[in-house]
Amino acid sequence: MKIGLDFDGVIVNIGELKSLAAERIFGYSIPPRKFRREVLIGEGLLSEKQYHALQKEIYLSEKFARLMKPVWGVRTYLKRLAGDEHELAIVSMRTGKSQELAEKWMENQNLPLVPFIEVGWGENRSKAPYLRGFDVFLDDDLDRLEPVAGIVPHLFLFSWGYNLMENESGIATRIHSWKEFYQEVTKLDKTE
Repeated sequence: MKIGLDFDGVIVNIGELKSLAAERIFGYSIPPRKFRREVLIGEGLLSEKQYHALQKEIYLSEKFARLMKPVWGVRTYLKRLAGDEHELAIVSMRTGKSQELAEKWMENQNLPLVPFIEVGWGENRSKAPYLRGFDVFLDDDLDRLEPVAGIVPHLFLFSWGYNLMENESGIATRIHSWKEFYQEVTKLDKTE
């Protein structure tokens, strides 16, 4: 099967990294579950300007790239997916230096070399054109999954505190771990 994976929030624990960055940059203690733009700005935890500064620092700074931590289970189950001969690709908004930092981090983590498909950054950017022909796609952002419904037959939402309020029903299957995702893919593989 051809499987697409988001990077931030699927491979890397982005909520934890953003929380750490908010502490180091602004001195604000914000729990990872709050790291959704609408929540941060809506609750007055960060201003729009601070949010963009935080994003820039996280995605373009080698200092923060070194602090990225893998999502629990990604090492084991990404290797298993690759070993099961699935075709894997990371379909990410990261481009340029941000993508280079992610690729270098994956190499340093001894993760399988998975090719990146660059979508580019921007609120109106959709992953849909890049995911044609994929069987499965896993993302932590329901807003990125909705435009892909009907294009990719099997969509999965990686569950985090910051997306618990999202209603994925009718769009994606919510999963809570890499182990659960691997089990779902294995079931699909047996039926296809």
